[in-house]
Amino acid sequence: DCYDEPELLEELVQKTTEFLCVYANLLKEAGADMLLLAEPLAGVVSPTMAEQFSHPFVKKMIESVQDDSFAVIYHNCGAGVPRMLEDLAGLGAMIYHFGNVIDLSEALENMPKTVMVMGNVDPAGIVAHGSVESVRQAVDTLIQKCGSYENFWLSTGCDVPPDAPWENLVEFMK
Repeated sequence: DCYDEPELLEELVQKTTEFLCVYANLLKEAGADMLLLAEPLAGVVSPTMAEQFSHPFVKKMIESVQDDSFAVIYHNCGAGVPRMLEDLAGLGAMIYHFGNVIDLSEALENMPKTVMVMGNVDPAGIVAHGSVESVRQAVDTLIQKCGSYENFWLSTGCDVPPDAPWENLVEFMK
């Protein structure tokens, strides 16, 4: 639809954004402290398409709800993230969470130092289907690579599959 019906898609995204802004503010009023805004599809479209059909709407959502008492975590696990880092930094989220398909140190270099950058141990290949040793090694490698950044926050790169062995989760948390 980005190519075939861009006007229709833009109208749909606009209406969806309006709904999500209301929803996010209701969550905030109900006592929530933060919102995870997951947007992996923006990482697989071209940066030009993301600039048109994603970023302005995400920015509007963030601006509608985020303040000193309510944080937005922006999640994108798409491989296109490195080509969009400058635009993503302009979204204004307090926290950015990136998937394991990117070099997290590159994201840390290009994001504002005033925001937290989370990621990005492989949740499926390492945490769910690796060994305790592979989890330890992945965590140690990421900490060695990114631990000197004050705004680095260790995390998996996306959702951990429900079949992940408990001992791997415990090792990750250690």
